[in-house]
Amino acid sequence: MAQPQKLRVGIMSTANIARKNIMAISLTTCAEVVAVASRSMEKATVYADENNVAKAYGSYQELLDDTAIDAVYIPLPTNMHREWVVKAAEAGKHVLCEKPAAASTSELREILDVVKANNVVWMDGVMFMHHARMQQLPEALERIGGARHITSSFTFKGDAAFHANDIRCKSELEPLGCLGDLGWYNVRFCLAALNFRLPSRVAAQCHLTPADRPRQPLDMDVQMVWDQGERATFHCSFEHPFCQTVKVAGSKGHLDLDDFVQARRPTATLNIVTEADCIDLQQTVVESRHTLTTEGSIQEKGMWERFTALVTDDQDDNGDKTDPAQRAYWREASVLTQQVMDACMHSAFDAGGAFVLVTPKV
Repeated sequence: MAQPQKLRVGIMSTANIARKNIMAISLTTCAEVVAVASRSMEKATVYADENNVAKAYGSYQELLDDTAIDAVYIPLPTNMHREWVVKAAEAGKHVLCEKPAAASTSELREILDVVKANNVVWMDGVMFMHHARMQQLPEALERIGGARHITSSFTFKGDAAFHANDIRCKSELEPLGCLGDLGWYNVRFCLAALNFRLPSRVAAQCHLTPADRPRQPLDMDVQMVWDQGERATFHCSFEHPFCQTVKVAGSKGHLDLDDFVQARRPTATLNIVTEADCIDLQQTVVESRHTLTTEGSIQEKGMWERFTALVTDDQDDNGDKTDPAQRAYWREASVLTQQVMDACMHSAFDAGGAFVLVTPKV
């Protein structure tokens, strides 16, 4: 029996994060990287040689014109996403795009309208969503009595060179700063834990911006509130030591992760505490601890396997938005996350950090 053809992927950038994805694709049996593009042919050639990629192009358009490419990975700066995702979709290429998906929800909707019109797959690059551990999240949440309050932090401390040179600190390329680069993950986890229900209101306080870019967050705290009473807080920052923690409190207990974005290998865990109390004149803590363990899952590899399955599955493009096996799920996840981004920026920079309503999806 003939083997099914692998998904042929083109890389639209020579960014460092693309190396991670090239490695992940090489671990799959369903996809392969066949080309890389840069605005410099020299850079593209060197990068292709370093990563064992067969073809190099000196422009993004040349890569899109290659009919031997089925899909593209786009780790370009956010303010370039609209132009190149639209061009990729119009060229019939399926798109896996780095986050944040866009600079605003209105921009993202424009992008996704073109994606749907051309019947191509869209997915944003939130890798932790594809770790096998996420399949255990519903069980963990049931054990603790559902998610009532979520606290999370995703931070790293950038040095002077990072702040001076990295595109994430350049508002003309990455207007959402640490909120888009890091907070996207905090928001996505909260949405996943609450069945992708949009919070009703959000308050965000920005503690640091570049001196010459007063609307680009570098250090931010956010509060989110849902109509049914659930709450979440998160911290995202380029100013604090590396941290990637989540605590979810429920009516029966709580669960903890200290590696929610980049899961540990080879063993990843979900730590659950229930029946906790303080006894003996408050001198002794008692509790029931349970750990859900996942072995050998590589979330980057899982992302490309799921993306490829969406491409190869001939499905109704208006499928179930609650089913990760459906294309509509991943478009919806991006839009909801982007809507929270919009509300955070509005609260922090237009409303003095006060609560603002999150615009419902139309």
